[in-house]
Amino acid sequence: MKRIATLLLFAAAAAAQTPTVLSVVNIVNYQTALCPGLDVAIFGANFGNGPASSVSISVGGVPGYVFAVTPTQIDAELPVNVPAGPTTITVTVGGTSSAAFTINLAAYAPVFEIQTSGAGTGAGLFLSAANVAITPTARAHPGDVIYAYLIGLGPTTPPTPTGASGVSYKTSTLPTLKVGNTDANILFSGSAEYAGLYQINFQVPGNASGIEPVTVTIGGVTSAIPVTLAIVGATAPAIGSVDLPVDNTTGVTGAISVTGWGLSWAGVQTIALWREPVKGETPTSNGLVFLGNTAIVPMSRPDVALAHPGYPQNNSGFGAQVLTNELPNNNGTAGIGNGTYTIHVLVTDTAGEVTDIGKTTFTADNAQGVLPFGTIDTPITGATVSGTIVNFGWVVTPNPANVVPKDGSTIWVFIDNVRVGHPVYNNYRADIATLFPGLQNSNGAVGYYYIDTTTLTNGLHTIAWVATDSAGNAQGLGSRYFLVQNNL
Repeated sequence: MKRIATLLLFAAAAAAQTPTVLSVVNIVNYQTALCPGLDVAIFGANFGNGPASSVSISVGGVPGYVFAVTPTQIDAELPVNVPAGPTTITVTVGGTSSAAFTINLAAYAPVFEIQTSGAGTGAGLFLSAANVAITPTARAHPGDVIYAYLIGLGPTTPPTPTGASGVSYKTSTLPTLKVGNTDANILFSGSAEYAGLYQINFQVPGNASGIEPVTVTIGGVTSAIPVTLAIVGATAPAIGSVDLPVDNTTGVTGAISVTGWGLSWAGVQTIALWREPVKGETPTSNGLVFLGNTAIVPMSRPDVALAHPGYPQNNSGFGAQVLTNELPNNNGTAGIGNGTYTIHVLVTDTAGEVTDIGKTTFTADNAQGVLPFGTIDTPITGATVSGTIVNFGWVVTPNPANVVPKDGSTIWVFIDNVRVGHPVYNNYRADIATLFPGLQNSNGAVGYYYIDTTTLTNGLHTIAWVATDSAGNAQGLGSRYFLVQNNL
């Protein structure tokens, strides 16, 4: 019996040391498109501590080339002499092999190298003839011959052996390269100084200017991850839209949401709300009054990504909430929150260029307002959360005759448009009590609600509160996006 237990323990220990492959992705931005000869990162377990010679990989029985090893990651070049299509990859460590892991190889999987390691998007690794990196402060010029580095351009003529470096064989298929919407003149496309690395030498088109997107296409496959090239001249202005509030909205009381999207080839740094000054105000040098920066929410605008492919961050939207009760009267009279206001949205890109992408006008009438108003404080728009979080918010009502019950029974929390419960209400907060003295509920305006995010899927979700007062007046409060990321 003791011997059987010992054998079982030995078998368990051996199994624990068996290498395991969990995923295979390209080494630049960890996307899953693969092809023969591609430099990849293999993630898994029990790969050992190296050296690289202690580990081997094979694809469909054909050996690849290992660059580096950690216990959970192998950096390697897939073999160049395997056919495209479904196949398997196997890792062997110290004579013990992993289970075969299924992958699919396309003929090509072009990806630009990026200047910022691990970023996945941004400035591509472009070098001048003097071997100097092209950046927004050291730009290329129309007509310059520059160099781009990539992976995934497929076979060369003559064939480049797996693991070979320092050769300069031409790619068997000549790719096309676009700077903006213009085809560039390619002077060379072939293998470079490291295994699996390619170099394209091309001439910057004469009409290129600013921060331009660059794409490469080979064998009908186009690089899907946007990279940019900085070219001397005026930076292309940002583009975007102010979607809400609809222009010339009237009868606004309490808070109003401002939403939309903004894109720049250089990458968006901030999106800010500015207001045209009212009578008696002194604006800043741009003629406007600053309200605040918006939250930029990834994955919230797939429609924009579809309409504007190639831009960095092109699936993001922006959002912010403006408390109209805090705006000065527009006619110069005493009081706050009454009159017509115009908000501008200004995008600042990573090159420091500022673009006014649009404006919207609304009329607030807080003097006649009867609807409850307030906002959600947490989670902030676009926040990434995990575990159990506290959802804070507040609500008051402007009409002294109407109240929100102190037990919070007429305040609903909505997640993904589904009612999930009531907040614990009637909590004091000094800033709200001071800002709205004499209004109903101002001394107990705060509520909170616990959210177990492990009951939600990882990814994008929406949250909102809806409050109803004792007269049946209802108002939505602070609808926004947030991201759940739990390690389940």
